[in-house]
Amino acid sequence: MIRQQKLGDALRELAKYRCPDLTEKVSFLGDIDDIDIIAGFYDIYKATLIGHEGVVAVKCSGDTVVKHIINELRVVSKLEHPNILPCLGYIVTELRGSASYDKPSRDQRMISIVYPWVDLNLRDYLKFRPNANRAYLCNQVIEGLQYLHNAGVIHGDLRARTIMISEQGTVQITGFGGSVLKDDPPGYGNSFQMAGRWAAPERMLTVGAEPTVQADVWSLAMTILEAFTGSAPYSELSELHALVAAADGRIPIRPENFIGIKVGYDEILWALLLLCFQLIPGNRPSLKSVHDIMNVIQREGQINIETQADETEHITIKRTTALPTIIDHLVDQGCLDVTKQLTYMDESHKYSGALSDVYQARLLNGKLVAVKCLRALTNSQSKPEKVFKRTARELYAWSVSAHPNILELVGLAVFHDKLAMVAPWMPYGSLLAYIAENPQSDRCRLCAQVAEGLVYIHGLGIAHGDIKGDNVVVSNEGVAKITDFGCATMRRDFPVAFTATESVSYSVRWAAPELFLDEGIRTNYETDVYALGMV
Repeated sequence: MIRQQKLGDALRELAKYRCPDLTEKVSFLGDIDDIDIIAGFYDIYKATLIGHEGVVAVKCSGDTVVKHIINELRVVSKLEHPNILPCLGYIVTELRGSASYDKPSRDQRMISIVYPWVDLNLRDYLKFRPNANRAYLCNQVIEGLQYLHNAGVIHGDLRARTIMISEQGTVQITGFGGSVLKDDPPGYGNSFQMAGRWAAPERMLTVGAEPTVQADVWSLAMTILEAFTGSAPYSELSELHALVAAADGRIPIRPENFIGIKVGYDEILWALLLLCFQLIPGNRPSLKSVHDIMNVIQREGQINIETQADETEHITIKRTTALPTIIDHLVDQGCLDVTKQLTYMDESHKYSGALSDVYQARLLNGKLVAVKCLRALTNSQSKPEKVFKRTARELYAWSVSAHPNILELVGLAVFHDKLAMVAPWMPYGSLLAYIAENPQSDRCRLCAQVAEGLVYIHGLGIAHGDIKGDNVVVSNEGVAKITDFGCATMRRDFPVAFTATESVSYSVRWAAPELFLDEGIRTNYETDVYALGMV
């Protein structure tokens, strides 16, 4: 436990890091002994936090590692990136020896860290979603690690279990108990907190060896190997023999195949891993080099596992397909039906665009959402079945896209007998609206985020077709997110196909000139790039 003097010293140190004290705002969901996750150095409990949507995780430790909890707060309090699990703050509480969370005794209190609760780590996510885009997930890990290193943070314990995946499919790195800052003096951090199967050999051979940038690259490679094989490194070895192999610098046996990688690109991936497994730390590649190669694999070297299924499993949605059948097909492909979760719907405030109406609503969990309903085209004679198909097409293109710079799709809903799209409510309805309210915002960064989102959907095989400022929203955190997939075209085969749809007008001011010169040309990757330049 923490004695009063020690607790006071710790709290004074936390004040320097500007960590929010959430003690009065957190309520645990279970009893004292109801530990939700038992980890090697910590116990994690579920709780609620006033003002926070959803459950939070409270990471607790005993007196023997208090300095490591303080060190973790020191590291994570300064971090802010889509691929880093955000630290919400800390609490001072008692979890042992008393059933009272409200009035802990002075000599039995501990400091615990509060994070958002995320259900799945990378390993479990890939078990539940074996068809997931593994190269894309690995690229997110790399981007998160690049951010950490640029911020002066060395992770020290990177592996699939310290990488969480949000409901939107976004990677969020956590597990900072063994992290250090680059300018820390030797012995400052928790050098023994690491997992041997993923640790660089130089850390295994020297007692108290500090984590380094190069050691993180080794662990990253082990994590990539884990993602593309579905197994931990040295999976054929017992724990003891795996530790011996890691300390000896023996690299894992090359797998017979990598999940979802084309022939030829498996050689590129293995060559990349071998570069990262260099025994001399200085010979390992930079994260930028790793990212560049992984981008090639993501863009060109992946097999779409879903499209490998038998042709009879492919689905075609036609104008004559009934609405319940359309919903069943979309739900089967992972699009959630949230009709019964919609509670309050403000129909008095309707936001109308050229082809759709948007309403504000709330889900059962209190989350504010936007409900988008398409209207009939002027030349479609207002037939509802055509609107159903257009909506389903937009829903499907949107639902397969999960990226920090793509607005998350909450799901589909039936509203007034119409098929509708449900997404988080964005206070800034467009990029221009955000810039008007925040004239000092970093416009280059916002444009780069739009470009990153576009690169991602092109990698999926989708051309957006209507990139413009009005189709980019900005979150409260200042992150640009592409939305509106109504003009999207599929540039490769997907498990769900749609019969020909009447042309939807593109936005003339942003349209590439070739769209006006040749009647047969449809929007594609190149026209998207032109429109991006206009943005």
